[in-house]
Amino acid sequence: MTGPDGADAGRRGVRYVFSRAVFQRNCMIAGVVGLLLTITNQLDVLLAQPFSFRLGTKIFFNFLIPFAVSSTSALINRK
Repeated sequence: MTGPDGADAGRRGVRYVFSRAVFQRNCMIAGVVGLLLTITNQLDVLLAQPFSFRLGTKIFFNFLIPFAVSSTSALINRK
């Protein structure tokens, strides 16, 4: 994807992923999955220890990764 056509396709893909409907759906998916991952993997730490930068980073990625996966899936399967 080099050259003007590849760059244009990339911009169209980014615009599609961040269009209102797709972005809202991906945020909803990331919210639900991220919350479930955080509860499953970090609840004991959240309840036993003070909040730390390391814990915050793990929780952030619990939400970021499902967002990236659902965005990539939406991009691949767009009509």
